[in-house]
Amino acid sequence: MILVINLINIVLQNLEIKKINDEKKASMAAQFAAEATLRRVHAAQKDDDMPPIEAILAPLEAELKLARQEVFFP
Repeated sequence: MILVINLINIVLQNLEIKKINDEKKASMAAQFAAEATLRRVHAAQKDDDMPPIEAILAPLEAELKLARQEVFFP
């Protein structure tokens, strides 16, 4: 009986660790995407003619979509 309880506890801990790792991956992906957007905006501000915001956001949205797929469907 004690072995079964210990096994259940280990499984629950592993699930919690997996959840934390998935959240960390999602957080890092969002941070990377945000940093990439800031680099694009900064680079665009150096130019005289700023591109439309959609041109900056579209790649960001695509990166986020791919990152979410990698996190939730490895």
